[in-house]
Amino acid sequence: MASYRDEILRVARMPAVARRDWRYRNRWRFYQSELGPSRWLAVVVDFDQDPARIVTAHGFRKEHPR
Repeated sequence: MASYRDEILRVARMPAVARRDWRYRNRWRFYQSELGPSRWLAVVVDFDQDPARIVTAHGFRKEHPR
């Protein structure tokens, strides 16, 4: 995913879809289509710290993010 660094940061700043992570209270899952290695690029951001921290990023193939 290192080669998608700029795309990951773009999704974290301006996602097309944002969902609260159901497992962690202060984490959000952000999605943007047509970026990254798959149909969607998913970026998980933890807001427990200041500044917020990107936990992980990965490709997401399904039609609609959950």
